[in-house]
Amino acid sequence: MVSDLLYSGTIDRNSDATVILHREEHFLLRSEPNRDEDSDRHMKWQARCLNAEGLAEAILVKRRGGKGYGSGWLAFNSKLGVFSDDVRSRLLRRDGELQLDV
Repeated sequence: MVSDLLYSGTIDRNSDATVILHREEHFLLRSEPNRDEDSDRHMKWQARCLNAEGLAEAILVKRRGGKGYGSGWLAFNSKLGVFSDDVRSRLLRRDGELQLDV
């Protein structure tokens, strides 16, 4: 949310556009459930980690003039710390919709 930038100086006030990058993989890897206590929960967590691996969502939360909000997917190379728009290798077209290839 743009409100998260409240104390970041003048970024929000001076920017023409504000894009937030969200990597679910980053948060999932820090919340691994205990394998011994709930193996089903752990298996679901592993599936979510595989699904989120190497992906980031770019969310346009502010645009001067107020038009053009939305989001899109980016590839993320964690070894290099680089985002790119080449996510086609991770996406499949099914029923006319782009979905992650799990």
